[in-house]
Amino acid sequence: MTFLGLALVALMILVGLLNGWAMLNLRRRLKEAYPSEWERLGNPHEFSMNSTVREFRWAKFVLLREYARYGDRQVSLWGDVMLASAIAGVGLVIAWAVILRGPLVF
Repeated sequence: MTFLGLALVALMILVGLLNGWAMLNLRRRLKEAYPSEWERLGNPHEFSMNSTVREFRWAKFVLLREYARYGDRQVSLWGDVMLASAIAGVGLVIAWAVILRGPLVF
């Protein structure tokens, strides 16, 4: 693996940590300020067989920026950080795959 490949792996790890931190803060703020939304999203800290459905609810909540409707600065900040880091993470994974394997040919 080249130096660039290793640097991309390090960036992916950092972006993943940033995303996790933003997720924890977003969930904490929702639980404190908007308990009804917290319950609608499925109380994400519990694990059950329905966790896949909850994950899709959370993904929709973040990808469609549903959190912005509350007008809460903290919720919007952590939601935006989470969305930006998810997009950056996907871009880094694609860049890493292209660097390791070369250009994608169909």
